[in-house]
Amino acid sequence: MNSRLVLIEHQNKRAWIYPEHGFQLYGFEQDLDKDHTVSVIYAPDQEKEPVDRRYGNPILFPNPSPSHSQHGPDTWVWQGQVLAIPSHGFARNMYWHVLDRREDRVTAELVPNTNTKLAFPFDFRLQLTCQLDTRGLVLEGRLENTGQEAFPYALGFHPYLNTPPGRKGGIQDCFVSLPSGVQVQSSDEWKTHSQNSFNARQIRCDERLNPAILLLNSGSRQLELEDRANGLISRVSVAASEQNMGVWVVWSASPETPYICLEPMDRFSQRVESSGNTALFTRADPCLPNGLVRWSYRITTTNGSIYPEKSRS
Repeated sequence: MNSRLVLIEHQNKRAWIYPEHGFQLYGFEQDLDKDHTVSVIYAPDQEKEPVDRRYGNPILFPNPSPSHSQHGPDTWVWQGQVLAIPSHGFARNMYWHVLDRREDRVTAELVPNTNTKLAFPFDFRLQLTCQLDTRGLVLEGRLENTGQEAFPYALGFHPYLNTPPGRKGGIQDCFVSLPSGVQVQSSDEWKTHSQNSFNARQIRCDERLNPAILLLNSGSRQLELEDRANGLISRVSVAASEQNMGVWVVWSASPETPYICLEPMDRFSQRVESSGNTALFTRADPCLPNGLVRWSYRITTTNGSIYPEKSRS
């Protein structure tokens, strides 16, 4: 493992975080018994940052999804100025400052710099704590508006779950049950999109999921990956989040990739205001000056469904 990674441990669980590369999760594993270790998160097996960034748990801020204005892809407009911003935002690519480090947790902070302000000209403080406890891995986040101007934003997480997390079988033995809701689709790289009813169904993880399934209004606070070959459940839950994270994206790069992404986001809307400002996949509730928003989400892997989530936990 890279010596620059931060290792956190709790009982039978271990996770590695890379603060210098977007506070990226470089691995999460747990011992189910003395002879059985499961690798929950898909991660590279090399010391250096791989060219392919598809691993771990990228933090998606200030725009989880592509932004497309009348000026082209990866652009948006604020107060008449055309700004460039990458798909999934910039937080996953930035240097995060470590504020606190303990045996079972690490807290880091992202603040603006001259580069971020070229894309997102606002003052903010984004803090995240990655912690292990008896049930799994928890990420607690808070966003503060430290400036004098309200700003649009959205936040999401992009966990790459191993398929399967256990030793036996393969991706064909892994399934995800999707709730009913409203599916958002685009056929023109998100210049426009449509919304249609989506019926609950179960998918096998080797189905084609690129483009992704993007669901609104499902009412679901968790999604589960069922590993039938090993009798395991990997769960992504936002049941304890103060800020509603009611948007789900289910994606994998291809049917052959050894992972699936069950991605919670706090909002989705692509709209252009009358002022000409493209509002970055956000609803009509920006982060106000001195505003504070909190999120929480949890990743667990268990033998079967032995930890049912409650509406709040």
